[in-house]
Amino acid sequence: MELGSHMTVEHKAKLSLAHMGQIMSPETRAKLSVSHKGKTTWSKGIPVPESVRAKISASLRGRPKSPETLAKLWKGGPQVSGRKRGAKRRLLGFNPLNSWFVGCEGHHINPRDVIYLPRKLHRSIWHSQYTGQGMAAMNSLAGQFLTEDWT
Repeated sequence: MELGSHMTVEHKAKLSLAHMGQIMSPETRAKLSVSHKGKTTWSKGIPVPESVRAKISASLRGRPKSPETLAKLWKGGPQVSGRKRGAKRRLLGFNPLNSWFVGCEGHHINPRDVIYLPRKLHRSIWHSQYTGQGMAAMNSLAGQFLTEDWT
């Protein structure tokens, strides 16, 4: 091919098939990463047309904001987000301090110990084992549930 000449659609398709399934070595990936650092993307500064904005907002309107739906919008989809969720849960141990009952959820009071609580009680306070946010309040409720006859 000469400099400045354009490839035909058939030629592009053959090249695509020839490169399909090839895996780059970690060294090659690192070189590519270094070569792209500091460069701006091709779309930087190009305004999004109003017609495209309208289509995007129309497609998102009325869509439930459940984790499953958001996972589908995220690059990688539900399989990747499910793997991440599973990996986080594998970090937590499982030593139940009370027995399972119908309508309960397990609450980790620390990375190892679990207390089974009624679902409504467990979801009454937002909390996160990973950030520690809301854990003190939730753990005090869980302790009350264990020591008292909760109604």
